[in-house]
Amino acid sequence: MVTDLNSDGISDVIVGHGIEGKRGGLTAVDGRTGSLLWSCQMADEVFTTTPLLDLNGDGVNDPVVGGRTLNLGLTALDGRNGARLWFLGDANPGENFPNTNFNTPVRLPDQDGDGIDDLLVGQSGGQDDTRPPARYHLVSGKTGQLL
Repeated sequence: MVTDLNSDGISDVIVGHGIEGKRGGLTAVDGRTGSLLWSCQMADEVFTTTPLLDLNGDGVNDPVVGGRTLNLGLTALDGRNGARLWFLGDANPGENFPNTNFNTPVRLPDQDGDGIDDLLVGQSGGQDDTRPPARYHLVSGKTGQLL
């Protein structure tokens, strides 16, 4: 992903990474100097990102990542420092999410009237009886709560 994270007028780079069955993460690099802006370790392999959007109203785009299993689930990070803004599992206590992959979210116009665009994300199903069927979730971009 490419966006200006440090407000210097030059695009910076965010890269997702991971090894299947192991931890993953995101790393942000300054587009002008190549120096590390921030790095965030995730609970599982990162393999999807959403179009960047400003989730916390600070004027900087924030990444939302998905990946392998509910351990990573869908997670929003602050674009300025990589701190977690919300995690789908924590934002929806009591919701029973299958422990399967979260795929690339799609940005939608604000659905809940909070002034922040929202997300539609698919959660993988299986091709046999050992995995639950695929699901779609409509998620508040601001809070991570299901809409």
